[in-house]
Amino acid sequence: MNYIAVLIALATLPVFADVNQVFKNIALKSDLLIVDEHTEFQFLGSLNNEDKIFNYRRYFNAGLRAATRLVVIDTQHNLVGMYAVNDWATHVDEECVYFAYPASEGNSICLESGQLPTQAWVDGSLPSLYR
Repeated sequence: MNYIAVLIALATLPVFADVNQVFKNIALKSDLLIVDEHTEFQFLGSLNNEDKIFNYRRYFNAGLRAATRLVVIDTQHNLVGMYAVNDWATHVDEECVYFAYPASEGNSICLESGQLPTQAWVDGSLPSLYR
């Protein structure tokens, strides 16, 4: 049983490495995304339109402040855009990205006609998709 689990883990390792490299390549082309020792990012999953969703956070001012973003990359490895959010998203399903907030305060960003909206209701604010 452990042998199978190890094989599955090894088989999926290059996929995650490739996804992380896609993010790093996008960051090199963007003035708004920096990947260094003050940065953390996480591949969250893909929507059914195949956009890849990443949580991103960069600390600055000696760690006193942080910029938190939800970053979207398309199937051609282009930056679709990002939303400035207060906290990392928790999960992705077929059409939505979810946050750990009550629905009444806005807890998701969902595809509209196969695309992410230019503005969404999340945690009582209206983050906009920007590049």
